[in-house]
This record gives sequence, C-alpha cells and structure tokens, in this order.
Amino acid sequence: MNKDRYIAKSGNKWRILKKIGEVLKTFGYFHSKENARSYRDYLEAINWTVSDNKLYNKYIRKTGGKYRINKNINGDITYFGSFDTLSEAREYRDFLVEHDWDLKYRKVRPRRPNNTELRYISYHKVDDYYRIQKVIDNHMTYFSSCKTLEEAIHERDFWESIDWDMDLLDLY
Repeated sequence: MNKDRYIAKSGNKWRILKKIGEVLKTFGYFHSKENARSYRDYLEAINWTVSDNKLYNKYIRKTGGKYRINKNINGDITYFGSFDTLSEAREYRDFLVEHDWDLKYRKVRPRRPNNTELRYISYHKVDDYYRIQKVIDNHMTYFSSCKTLEEAIHERDFWESIDWDMDLLDLY
C-alpha cells in the first residue's frame, strides 16, 4: 500500500486529493506530510464521508479576527487556543487530534489584570467614551458615560459612595 496515496506537494504545503465520483476534491492543505497522512488516515477510517469540506474546519471558529479552537469534552466547551490564520489553527487542531485532545496542550488565555482602578468602567472605541456600568439583580445597569477616563473614575467613585442607589439622586 502506498503510504502517500492521495497526498501531493502543492507549493510549500501538502494537499489531500481524492476523486469522488467524477469530481477531484481537495480535503485540506497541511504544512507537513505527516499531518496530511494523519488526516488522510482519518478520512479513510470514516470512508471519506465529508460533506463540502466542513469537517476540515471542525472545532475552529473565527471570532474577533482570530481563529479559535474549542471542543466539547465531557459536556464542557474547552478552549484550546487562538490563532491569527486559519492554517495555523488547522495545523494545531491536527496536532491536538494526533494527541487525543490532551488538555496539557491547551493554550492559556491571557487574562486581564484585576485592575480595581477600572472596575465598573468600560471603554467604547467606536464612540470614544467611557461607560460606568454594574450588574445589579442579574441585569447590566448603565449609570453614565464620560469622555475621559479621569471623569469616569470620578463618576464611578460617586456612584460607589451612594451605594449605586439611583433613588438618592434628585433628578427634578
């Protein structure tokens, strides 16, 4: 049996090709021949039952300009990493498949520092303003908007000083 059947060099990548009926279909591009072989073996195991090449992007979603890998493991959606390009995400997803989705290969999300100076303040780039907001009784409540961060901090401190109670304001 030819170990490279259905695999061809395409530029600097390896491509999986197979004739299905009268159509020559491409099942993916890979940076290494080993990844192409691994995915080809998987396709053979499932009898090439891939519709419209959707399986090749399985577990990958584009969000906020990045390609994220998530997989349902024991009923929980598990994050495995975020990548700038689809090919990087595919290559890492293939690596995860080869390693049986071992959790030790999860890429840790960068966490925002717990900055108490900015608590309850969010910045809106499009409109260029800061908003003071807080969840109260499971609902996001918006208190005010400010043009500068200094104003927003001052405004937030005011709301904290009156324990976020709008009824204490004399609005008339």
